[in-house]
Amino acid sequence: MAASDTKRDQIIEAVKAELQAMPDIAHVVRRLPSYSDLESFASTQFPAVAIVGRLPVPTEHITSRACHVDHVVSELKVDLYCYFQDNKTPDSTISFLLNQLWAALYSDQTKGGLVITTRLKPRERLEVWARYGAFGLTVITRYQHTPGGI
Repeated sequence: MAASDTKRDQIIEAVKAELQAMPDIAHVVRRLPSYSDLESFASTQFPAVAIVGRLPVPTEHITSRACHVDHVVSELKVDLYCYFQDNKTPDSTISFLLNQLWAALYSDQTKGGLVITTRLKPRERLEVWARYGAFGLTVITRYQHTPGGI
């Protein structure tokens, strides 16, 4: 089974597609970049967002006697790390980018029918160093899947 066959990966890819459709996000990657990776990005690749999916956590087991099918409801958190180049007005840049991310990620809360609910949780910590600023946002989804898969 390829990784993209899992519902977990399909949800992460749906989040990635929403980010790639945003005109104000220049670059999206599915791994956490190191500082040297950031240094290798062209200035035109900022703002950049890194996506790191966590493991799903089962929250509910549903047994349907009518159709003899079991389902599991799990919570999947997808961490987003947004990097930008602005040391003059980082707070304004964060407000602008967070507003854009909020609108895009809440535009389809079902992620194309893959999830039951979506909520966003910004991380309180902000980092500004050298030429970069960064902040985090967690996309928290609840979705249903079979007991034999994620």
